[in-house]
Amino acid sequence: MEEQQPRTVHGEQEVLARTVAVVMRTAVVTIDVDETVLVAWELLERSGSRHLLVVHPDGRCAGLLDGADVAVACAAPASSLSGLRVGDLLPPAGRRSYMSGRPYATQPTS
Repeated sequence: MEEQQPRTVHGEQEVLARTVAVVMRTAVVTIDVDETVLVAWELLERSGSRHLLVVHPDGRCAGLLDGADVAVACAAPASSLSGLRVGDLLPPAGRRSYMSGRPYATQPTS
């Protein structure tokens, strides 16, 4: 795999247009935004990670999911977990949760 050289980023649009593979220097655990919360829990347990990088199908970053948020979601009744998606745990685009101080998801503007 060819290593890409870092370059200067001039704006938010350029940052949001990058794929995870271009930005990250080390292996990270990623999960698709449409995957179930149960699969997220499984990934966290198997990898030993505390966070999952949530990505859109095209590789763009949708947000960062904290293991604690997954644990809280998994405490819900089992009947509701099969329909709960990873993207449901991310805050709305452009809005930060100031209570948790956790990163938030952003959506590129067209």
